[in-house]
Amino acid sequence: MKKTKTSLKAKPKHYGVDDVKFLEGLEHVRLRPEMYIGDSGVSGFHHLIKEAVDNAIDEFLDGHVTRISVHLDLQNNVIRVKDNGRGIPVEIHPDIGISTLTGIFTQLHGGSKFGKGAYTSAIVGLHGVGIKATCALSEVLQVWTVQNRKVYTQKFERGIPAYDVKRAKQKLTKGTAVVFRPDPEVFGDIKINPKRVRKWLRDSAYLCPGLEMSFKVDDKETEIFHAENGLEDLCSLLTKNEDLLHDPIVFRHKEFDMVLVWANVEGEHWKSWVNVSSTPEHGTHVNGVKKAVQTVFSEYAGKKVPGEDLRDGLIGFVHAHVLEPKFRGQAKVRLENVEITDSVCKITETVLRRFLAENSVVAKGIIDRAKQIGDARKKFRTEQKAIKGTRVKSGAKGILPHKLVECPDASPEQRELFIVEGDSASGTVVDARVTMKRKGSKKTVHFQEVYSLRGKLLNVARQDGLEAAMKNKEVEGLVKTLGTGIGPSFNLSKFRQNKIFILTDADPDGRHIRSLLIVLFAKFFPQFIDEGMLYIVRNPLFMGVTSTERVYGDSVEEIQKKLKNKKCRITRFKGLGEMDAIDMRMSLDPTTRDVIQLNWDEENDRELVLNYMGPDSEIRKEILGVVE
Repeated sequence: MKKTKTSLKAKPKHYGVDDVKFLEGLEHVRLRPEMYIGDSGVSGFHHLIKEAVDNAIDEFLDGHVTRISVHLDLQNNVIRVKDNGRGIPVEIHPDIGISTLTGIFTQLHGGSKFGKGAYTSAIVGLHGVGIKATCALSEVLQVWTVQNRKVYTQKFERGIPAYDVKRAKQKLTKGTAVVFRPDPEVFGDIKINPKRVRKWLRDSAYLCPGLEMSFKVDDKETEIFHAENGLEDLCSLLTKNEDLLHDPIVFRHKEFDMVLVWANVEGEHWKSWVNVSSTPEHGTHVNGVKKAVQTVFSEYAGKKVPGEDLRDGLIGFVHAHVLEPKFRGQAKVRLENVEITDSVCKITETVLRRFLAENSVVAKGIIDRAKQIGDARKKFRTEQKAIKGTRVKSGAKGILPHKLVECPDASPEQRELFIVEGDSASGTVVDARVTMKRKGSKKTVHFQEVYSLRGKLLNVARQDGLEAAMKNKEVEGLVKTLGTGIGPSFNLSKFRQNKIFILTDADPDGRHIRSLLIVLFAKFFPQFIDEGMLYIVRNPLFMGVTSTERVYGDSVEEIQKKLKNKKCRITRFKGLGEMDAIDMRMSLDPTTRDVIQLNWDEENDRELVLNYMGPDSEIRKEILGVVE
């Protein structure tokens, strides 16, 4: 048989000047914000605040600032950051032909952080991008600065100067003030989370001994954060409720500060920073400490002990001071300087050898504990088998659970997941979903996925480990729906959706199911709560209907008040399955739904949730204040 050749030639297409696009100024920041601030969600939104404060912290690190104030206007979503530093030069810069202040806020990869003249110590920002990203992604940003005892100002609208730098009448004796409102065109309806900002400012104060950091929300009383002992004070604050096995190991060096302490807690817990910037994925500075722990304890034990076993129960705080840090991405989530690992390791080894020589009982206890953990690895392998196959690629047909109503035409950034109870309720929710326009197209697509539970979920707070949890079909299906994996395999970047909404009946059973879901997320998926991705939908109990209106509320009185006591028919919803799609739609539509975003109020909230739903009723009575 004669073989025939097949042609794979692509259709010819003209490639001309119209196919090439040059972006000016900060256009690329607005077009691809995730390249500069990580994402356009909750984290990216709050990263704008961090970039503004980082500039003031750089001034502190170089000895020019003693006070930084942050004021949040929650109603208008406005942030004000002020310092008492050197201010920003306003003269025309010879390289760009415009005011230096204008260039600092609009010219990418430009600024004093590239040279050696303005900053002499390790600083937070090195890319020359940070405050430009804040400017570009703000609906409005205005800056005031003092130079030669005169106040100057300039206003920007989505990164574009509204006018040139000019003299201002504002009372500002020293430093710089920046006021901005993140752009809803980029961030949608995301609002400032004051608890998140407060926690970060508090940590920053502990990282900068001597700095006074003031924090104010609306018209509430101003809080002052100030720490003379740095990380040692932060460790005392965050471990005050833990059973510590020894006094913390405190070390201060020109290259890094460190506090280490073993406690009766599960797993290892790290908080790390580089030049006051948090590194949630840690990096080479933490790797150096980990390497030293394994080396020194193995020497003491006389044989090699797995590092992860030795670090179980370890609570570590590491703050590296690096003159030229290399980070993974503009969001600075991980330190990449290879040389830092060895330098930190050598110094830490010396510190740990001295500690073990003086604390032999503690050393033996840590090594014995590591051996016990090694014996438990068989159980771990069993759990790994239990979760095998739960990693899901976006849109993987035939792998996702059949109880999930997918939205394959929407991107993960657009998708929302609604978790509902029962097939009858999910049917109504599916019919009530709203649509949105697909990016770059006039076509409308569904973006709200629906996963239905059958019966009550397993209470994972009363179970030991992943194996028992993954035997539950509802848990297994939900893990596949999320796509992130669970336990050691968890990866937030694999999340198939962008937000999760718990939608249950407004009755005792519904509230119980909601509690069980919250416990599941608190135990195995706390990252969703950390990132503000988990919500509860407050579904109304009553509906009032007149000949011209239809209103919803939580009581008959509320309905009557909304209708101004007009004659109406009032219906009480028995459950989600009893509602019509038109009634359900108000709880799904982003413009009308009433939702509560779940956040941790305090450091121990996660532990509190798990204890409350756990097997020990005495703890529950103590939390509720029940006295027998």
